[in-house]
Amino acid sequence: MKETVHKPSDNGSKRYERFVLTEYDSIAQAYFNTVNTISTFFKHYLLIVSLPISVLLLCSAPGNARPSQMSSSDSDWLCRWLRP
Repeated sequence: MKETVHKPSDNGSKRYERFVLTEYDSIAQAYFNTVNTISTFFKHYLLIVSLPISVLLLCSAPGNARPSQMSSSDSDWLCRWLRP
């Protein structure tokens, strides 16, 4: 016995195909926007978390442990501001 497969009309099929492609484009764009937002958030989070640690290490370092390009007066103002 032969099964009959119901085929939608050509016009309805093409409209459905356009709808699916449009939805796929929207979902793909939302996915890439989400990835971009998460990576931006993580980048800013790392900056905020690492900045206090860097400042504390800079202020607690002895004078000869500072980078050679930075004079002691360049970082002393920050250390004096942190330790009143």
